[in-house]
Amino acid sequence: MTKTIENLKAAIIGESTASATYAAYAAKAAQEGQPLIQKLFEAASKAESVHAANHNKVLEKLGASMDPFDIQIHVGTTAENLKAAIAGETHEFESMYPEFIAAAEEEGQKAAVITRDGEAREQLCMALCHVLLNDAAAEEIKRELKAYPLEAAEAERAAVRAGELMRRVPRRASLFANALTRLTEYTKAESALNIEGFLRFRLTDAANLIRLCALRAAMEELIRRELSAGTDGETIIIITRDTDPSTEPD
Repeated sequence: MTKTIENLKAAIIGESTASATYAAYAAKAAQEGQPLIQKLFEAASKAESVHAANHNKVLEKLGASMDPFDIQIHVGTTAENLKAAIAGETHEFESMYPEFIAAAEEEGQKAAVITRDGEAREQLCMALCHVLLNDAAAEEIKRELKAYPLEAAEAERAAVRAGELMRRVPRRASLFANALTRLTEYTKAESALNIEGFLRFRLTDAANLIRLCALRAAMEELIRRELSAGTDGETIIIITRDTDPSTEPD
């Protein structure tokens, strides 16, 4: 067995273990009431599963196959799990994969020379974009709605409505592309990311749209309240257009 094949098998075990571990970390984050961290771990779990599958394809091209293996998982608190995840990814990036790539190059196995840095960063940024424009945006909408005099039920309906508006805006694709570009640039220079801060201060186009969607949803609820107050219990139906709030006239 060549060193490259040994390394590929080790990588498959490592990535499969990481995928299962991150899935367990996501469940723990959910249990501790950390939905954003839960989503990040879920995305990381899926990415690691893809990495393992890619390694297995290369292994099969080299005429080898995986032997059965066991996966052992240790789950701590979410804070401990984050530290463990960072330590594991740092080991892969700084030590394990550079050694694997060097061995593959020495043996002339071009198919196994993995440009994992770029691949991992791209997948991480894609996952972060989904978190930013979905889960983090939903939390930011709730924060924005606190500025309006809404009852609890009204605020809940407004949050759902604002989320719908965010998902249906025609320029959502450009928002995602812009977020992906900014995240890619940011992660090349920085090792830590504050999700809420990044959304509010670096993705200003998305942050402004969140404010507009929250405003529109809040106004719809306030209008509903005023109309209901003057109808003696009659049912009021409000018909709205699902357009980009930022393009509508004042």
